[in-house]
Amino acid sequence: MAFRDKERAVIRKCNLEWHCHEIKIHQSKLDDGYVFEGYGIVKSADNGGLYLDFICKKSNKIIDFRTPIPEDSLDERQVMTMKALTIDGVELCSSGLRIESDFQKSLSEDPKLYKIGLSYIEFSEETDLTYNKEKTLYLEFNEECRIPKNKLNKTESTLGVRSSSWNQTVLNYEDFEINIIRHEDYTEVSANGNSIDLDKLRNAITFYLSFSSGVYIQPYFEYKREGACSVTEIRSIDRKKINNSIPAPVCDLVHDQNKVSLENLHFELFDNIYFIITSNDKVFDSIYSQWKRIWHSFLSPEISVPMLTISVAIEGVLNDIFIPKLSSDLRDESFEDEKSNIIDELEKNKAISNDHIESLTKYVEKWGNVHARKALNYLVDKNVIEKRQVNNWSDLRNSSAHPKLMKQDEGRKKKDLTRTIICLGLFYRLTLNVFAYKGAQYAYEKPKDNKLVIYEYVNVLH
Repeated sequence: MAFRDKERAVIRKCNLEWHCHEIKIHQSKLDDGYVFEGYGIVKSADNGGLYLDFICKKSNKIIDFRTPIPEDSLDERQVMTMKALTIDGVELCSSGLRIESDFQKSLSEDPKLYKIGLSYIEFSEETDLTYNKEKTLYLEFNEECRIPKNKLNKTESTLGVRSSSWNQTVLNYEDFEINIIRHEDYTEVSANGNSIDLDKLRNAITFYLSFSSGVYIQPYFEYKREGACSVTEIRSIDRKKINNSIPAPVCDLVHDQNKVSLENLHFELFDNIYFIITSNDKVFDSIYSQWKRIWHSFLSPEISVPMLTISVAIEGVLNDIFIPKLSSDLRDESFEDEKSNIIDELEKNKAISNDHIESLTKYVEKWGNVHARKALNYLVDKNVIEKRQVNNWSDLRNSSAHPKLMKQDEGRKKKDLTRTIICLGLFYRLTLNVFAYKGAQYAYEKPKDNKLVIYEYVNVLH
């Protein structure tokens, strides 16, 4: 099924309505799982969510109104999948459905109406274009991304009115090309290439645009094609998150003292993100997951939520990425030898029970381990971060993890906000170091800090 701009506009404006004359919802991984058959309409709600008005004509089992299906949504065997056929003959599918009943409905005969939320709907298609080895990725989302634009586009209306706008970014690489175009109320991203992993490229693009802009991108439309196979996915989104942003780590318009644009360093950030995700996806996953937690924490009206989230996220990035790499540099061999001698003496002591020896041995083995504060101090010595950031992180971490009842006056609120913003800057400094970023970044020495600084990149993760 080809989705032209007119069809995508319907999705974009939440006016989706597909009539399906055949629908089957079942637990395919269970021999005795539920099976429902009927028809219905796939719709999009004003809030951006997808749902199904399902008329169930028959089912193999009666639903217990006290228990939803699946009973355990974390059990992969209980997952509910859907296959539907539209009146135009197009097959669509989805999974992760949840069906709930009520007492009144359980007493009535079929057919029954269920309103079922859908996280996504998917269309798969195969063609005879096996000779075409080029892969294609296309995304649409509502956010405006603050990245450098390097292409001017001109338009002319049917009335002869002309306009121009720097609204496109083109990134050319040896194996692929990326185009990012900002329209009035949405952004489209397209990528084409041969030797690329479409899923990793999509994640790299999404994170680059989100992270550098301080927005949370939710693609409502995605198209992928590899050879003869193409997949189109339409996703539920949360429109309340659109046009929300947090302070970003970098700026899209930066020039040096000679008024020369530094956009190449901004684009280099994407290069390094893509390199990391293709060479060590666990590092990328750690940073992406921590950043998403931070972004969502800023939606809370309570400052205590981002306070705790940011302080823990910094510790998470240290534990996942920095500490495993820094442990060898911080290892004190003489101290390790002394630990071994102590353990040997413990094991020789017959006056201590084996259980106590084992407990004491484990305790001694932990001596000298690299913890978050030790790693941060090492990074201060290497000029990766600053001492003031470490001190603020320590204060923020302690006050968040061990809160005390305090009067929330303006002075206290200002102190909490200042510490939070400084620690957000610390998280960004660590993250940008992982991605070997060499361009300008916000200093975040205080709230509403627009000061841009170029820090010398120090490769501590070798």
